[in-house]
Amino acid sequence: MNTADQDSITIHNVTDKMWQAMPKYNEQPMYLLRINQEYCTYEVLVNDFPVKEYYRSGKE
Repeated sequence: MNTADQDSITIHNVTDKMWQAMPKYNEQPMYLLRINQEYCTYEVLVNDFPVKEYYRSGKE
């Protein structure tokens, strides 16, 4: 993004600017996680971003 585009970004159009800059793909798959756990802790990361964590002990 060049400086002319950066100067025109405001709080009202920031999402539109981000959407325009985002690469578009023909396929946009959706994923579903079904987690079954017993007596264990876990942390689920998607693209290094934590989406689910469970740190309790025992079965609940």
